[in-house]
Formats: sequence, structure tokens, C-alpha cells
Amino acid sequence: MARGKYTAGERAVAVIGVLAGKTLDEINEQLKADAGRSGAELKLLNEESYKMLVRKYAPSIDAAPDQRWSVAWGHITAPKSLGDL
Repeated sequence: MARGKYTAGERAVAVIGVLAGKTLDEINEQLKADAGRSGAELKLLNEESYKMLVRKYAPSIDAAPDQRWSVAWGHITAPKSLGDL
């Protein structure tokens, strides 16, 4: 997820959105709504970051079915580089 540091909440929306099969537009609509409610800086997920989540992060979560939620938590709170996936 490029464009600076995302908050854990923003990463959670992106990761869970991808796992739930949401489109990039659907995820960005949620990010817009959250930023509007909180008055935070709006940081949208770009297309390349979305594709990376779909290609790399989601499969790494699914690869550990017994630890799926722990792996997802790790991606949200302490994201790994692509080389570490």
C-alpha cells in the first residue's frame, strides 16, 4: 500500500475488503466515508497496492488456515515487505 504510511484502521479496511472480495472502488468508498467521519487525511488505496494485496497478501493469509486471523492481524499491525511473504 503505497503513498505513505497507512493507519492500522486503513490497512484493516483494505485487507478485509480484499479477503471479502470487494473491489478497489468499494474499498476506497469505505476509506472516504471513514475519513469524512473522522476528519482524517484521505488516503485512498491505489490500483497497484490493491493488486498486490490480492496477489500476495491474501494468499499468504489463506495459506495458514489454522492461523488465518493471526496472520491477518500481523499484516494489519506490522505489514511485511513483499520479500518476506
